Amino acid sequence: MRAAAKSNVLCWWLVANTSHWLQVLDDKFFASLKTIVPVLSDDKVFQTLFTYQPTRDCLLEVAYEAERLVLTRVTIQASFKSVGLYPWDRELVVELERVNLGIGLPSDGVADQSRAAVSVVIRQAHEKFAADQPKVMSVAAVVKKAKVYSGKDLIAQHEARVAADAKAVAEKEAAAVEKEADKLKRLPGVRKRRNTAGCWCAVRATTGYIGAAGLGTCAPAGRTMFSPRS
Repeated sequence: MRAAAKSNVLCWWLVANTSHWLQVLDDKFFASLKTIVPVLSDDKVFQTLFTYQPTRDCLLEVAYEAERLVLTRVTIQASFKSVGLYPWDRELVVELERVNLGIGLPSDGVADQSRAAVSVVIRQAHEKFAADQPKVMSVAAVVKKAKVYSGKDLIAQHEARVAADAKAVAEKEAAAVEKEADKLKRLPGVRKRRNTAGCWCAVRATTGYIGAAGLGTCAPAGRTMFSPRS
């Protein structure tokens, strides 16, 4: 944020479901891009075929050239102004909201009522479509070039990796418990028993505490605790 402020960059957080009419790129930039790309593409393909060159890279070259022609200061400034973000135009933003979401439209005539009804139907259709879409699952998988993978294969690979990681953690914890048990066995005068609570109690006989009436201390599995006994 500080770097953006120093560079005179204003950060905007758009409200959800408003990017289709407040997104700057969706306005003038993509409109101009869609207009110029077909023209450049036809010219590029014609020149390539005329000179007996392969056409596989035509689209990339056209996209690069179109971006350089369209993504200019004039286009960017016009896009911000067209959606009312900069210079800030509250009335324009509210008007775009009303037109695109059908909120507060005047109902003086049949045409206005029809537009409002269509906007409501479109909004409800979008909401229903979004609700019916399956949730996207993010997975981590290793893929190779020139090989086709299915979604099920990638998910299965991810689940196998998660299971392997969990198994490794469990084995590490079991090894730590076993190591602690081996240490316990090497200690002189130590006996270990399991109590009714499912914990291991390790009691070491000592003679340094006179009058101690058989104190016992319980510790969770994997830990060793000692208590003096008379």
